[in-house]
Amino acid sequence: MPEDRAITVFICDDSEVTYLGLKCTIEKLNCFDLVGYARDGVTAVDEVLRLQPDVVLMDIGLPGINGIEVTKRIKSLLPSARIIMLTSAEDDQTVASALAAGATGYCLKTVFIGQLAAAIESVSGGVGWLDPCIAGRILPILGGRVVLGNSASRLTKRELDVLALIVDGLSNDAIAERLFLSVDTVKTHMRHIFEKLDVRDRTQAAVTAMKQSLLARGTA
Repeated sequence: MPEDRAITVFICDDSEVTYLGLKCTIEKLNCFDLVGYARDGVTAVDEVLRLQPDVVLMDIGLPGINGIEVTKRIKSLLPSARIIMLTSAEDDQTVASALAAGATGYCLKTVFIGQLAAAIESVSGGVGWLDPCIAGRILPILGGRVVLGNSASRLTKRELDVLALIVDGLSNDAIAERLFLSVDTVKTHMRHIFEKLDVRDRTQAAVTAMKQSLLARGTA
């Protein structure tokens, strides 16, 4: 994407109040360009396919077809679509279902403007984003088991321990202290995690791990 081009954003939310708030926010941020809006899932699918925005902000509680199902439909028709679930729902099953459906990011509607901007920028570049209030809960709920569908490579138990603490937001020093490791050893584990999951950063590692674990469980 050219550096001087604004990131195009599409909103799908049945609340006019939420839409107007997001519209006002996006218009104040010069790096984004709001290109479309839908209040229901069917319209959202049609419009996203037509406009092909860089990022879609998707509510879950839509009339008729919920946002998770809409995400599945969009991703099946336009695999390159990058969707952030922007919702009030924060229960673990909903978060997991949204990520499994193909969402690249998940934000709560209580998100700060700066965090939302960072999420949009991250997802537009192909890097996953999880709301900090959610990230730390997900890996333990998945049972601490990551199955890589792409190869026979598997994260070791120690790598899973490091990954869980990464999504908790701990620094390298804090992870080393928690696991009784040296900082250099933690960095080595992180490098192995990124290599095995074929990701570039901590957030993308967490999202990739969750998606692949969910897919593996769904077919078990």
